[in-house]
Amino acid sequence: MNKRFFVISSFLVMLFLVFTPMALAQSPTITVSGTLINKTTGEPAPAGIPLMLHTFDNDQMSGMIDGVTTEGGAFIFEDVEAPANRLFEMMATVGKTSYFSDVAPAPTDGGALELPVNYFDATTDASGLRVTQMHMIVDFFSPSLLQIAEIYIISNDSDKTVEDAVQLPDGSTAAVQFDLPKGAVNLSFDQGQIGDRFLETETGFADTFGIQPGAETGQIIVRYYIPYKDGVTVDHPLSYPTERVNVLLPEVGVKLTSDKFGLDSTREIADGRTVEIYASGDMSTSTNFAFRLNGEPQLGQNADIAEPTVSVPISGTDFRVIGFGILLAGALVLAVGVWWWKRNPVDNNEPMDGYAIPVPTDLPADSPENEIVQALLDLDAALDAGTITKQVYERQRETLRDDLKAVLLRRQKPTVPDTVVDR
Repeated sequence: MNKRFFVISSFLVMLFLVFTPMALAQSPTITVSGTLINKTTGEPAPAGIPLMLHTFDNDQMSGMIDGVTTEGGAFIFEDVEAPANRLFEMMATVGKTSYFSDVAPAPTDGGALELPVNYFDATTDASGLRVTQMHMIVDFFSPSLLQIAEIYIISNDSDKTVEDAVQLPDGSTAAVQFDLPKGAVNLSFDQGQIGDRFLETETGFADTFGIQPGAETGQIIVRYYIPYKDGVTVDHPLSYPTERVNVLLPEVGVKLTSDKFGLDSTREIADGRTVEIYASGDMSTSTNFAFRLNGEPQLGQNADIAEPTVSVPISGTDFRVIGFGILLAGALVLAVGVWWWKRNPVDNNEPMDGYAIPVPTDLPADSPENEIVQALLDLDAALDAGTITKQVYERQRETLRDDLKAVLLRRQKPTVPDTVVDR
């Protein structure tokens, strides 16, 4: 073979092998544009409003591209990659509220994609707010520990977004504030963290995100613990007009009684257990509700199951996905609150509210539970002091959490205080 021909052929083959995958990997691009409009006034938004273009692949967010509005509320994103089946959504942040466009695919002809976004003026008048649905999912981590998740579906009957309607004692503001039953500890949220979107208060929590106008435009999911004993009464304040409340209780030998609720139905959930659904009547004029729980929970293996997925109820007792799985079981370890409150150190002589995990209170100082809790606190201190890395901290924390869970589950009847202390 001619040497020159061999060299040229090899070079061409190499170029083919290098550039063909690159060409195949290139995705078509599109232009995404639109206008941000104030629906309260009908006027376009001013320039400089922050935007973010979200992309989704296989139902998962795959990218975010920042931008801002220009004069007249217009925006444009050029040369945006648009592989097959990708979806696009525009988000605009005005004040303390995020507004979204519809989710749309790229045009099949590769042209421009229009994603207009609407927003509203803000108001501090919360008189138009109402809770159209409240769902309270009750379960047991141990015979002495009640786990509760609450889902609020909120409507705003005004034509403005409710922001900063609540003035908190520290001078901060929030859109809405909800009270919880006395003794609720270790609050956590599905849509944010305490100190970020959500703020903990003396009687419950506040949400800083605005509530937009319209039916069922707001949603909050909060989880917490309270001590349980046979015959306990759960007394729950209502912070806003609430149309109906559903209480979901697994069939574990505990019965619910209340003059506000009646047994509506029973359903089998994903983990094989049966859930009793208690429904209230119209509570629009009520300021609170209460129910009593009687019986010793028979947990079996359910005290150590993984945390199931929560699906959001749609109306009444009809659920988009009934696989609640009694959403709080198992994976939320009793020590979950310990490291969350390390950002708020307390004086040794003051009540350690943040550290009030439901560990029995009459245990000796050298009990395994107290030793593990102290180890968690020491671990937090070591991280703050910089003597251990974040990776070591996370690994040791998970080990201690598992240890504490195992110790508490071995106790047949962990004790809890007879009286619930005010938070």
